[in-house]
Amino acid sequence: MNLDTHRRGNIGIGLLVLLIVIAIALYLMFGIQGKGTVGAAAQSRATAQAAVFNINTQQLTILISDYRQQHDNKLPKTAEDLEAPPGTFKDPWGGVITFEFKEDPVKGTLVTFRSMGKDGQKGTADDVVSTAPLPY
Repeated sequence: MNLDTHRRGNIGIGLLVLLIVIAIALYLMFGIQGKGTVGAAAQSRATAQAAVFNINTQQLTILISDYRQQHDNKLPKTAEDLEAPPGTFKDPWGGVITFEFKEDPVKGTLVTFRSMGKDGQKGTADDVVSTAPLPY
């Protein structure tokens, strides 16, 4: 075995070690099945969109309560009844937020807001629903 063959063997092992290190780094960065950095970013985006939805529904609850006070305790039937600016009843994905009311003997009037979520399809796993009592 000459010195040239020995060096090439060391280079081959060095390249193999480098490829293993790169593979480990990629696994840590991207993970399996959406976990890792990319999965965390997607989860953060989903959390932010849910927070935006909650903030929107809190504001809409106040808007509905104001309508109720100004219209002799009547509730709006549609978003148009509220005469809100365009886009007021939009979810973070650009879809329409719908609402309905239910009377609860303990909590009073409850308003439930619904969004079809990112996919825009009703009745799928990404639908978002929020229920809150009207403040007055």
